[in-house]
Amino acid sequence: MEASLEANLEQLVRRHAELREALAGTRLTGSDFAKLSKEYSELSSIVDGIDALRRARDEASSLADLAQSGEDAELRALAEEELHALRERLPALEPLSRAGDFKRHQGLPTLVHPPRAQIVE
Repeated sequence: MEASLEANLEQLVRRHAELREALAGTRLTGSDFAKLSKEYSELSSIVDGIDALRRARDEASSLADLAQSGEDAELRALAEEELHALRERLPALEPLSRAGDFKRHQGLPTLVHPPRAQIVE
């Protein structure tokens, strides 16, 4: 995957974590809480997809290593078979192919906390 796309995906994952932390705090006004909750909800399915994609890539890497090892022919054949099946599923896991909200979330600021004036003391 392109480096800039990977950076954007990582930014979404960080934003999701920041939102989770902000929502766990008690210093938000009601309107800020609602706004951040909505954004968190919208990002959740995208981040779930990113996590699934990353797990599948890690699995594909491990299977490729097994498939190229010359130690056990049966194990190598099984790894090649599983790797082929996984590679067929990978395109469906690509966030851009199924997450219409992805483009809307590109370029999000990395800080989620509202300005001090909006924080309830």
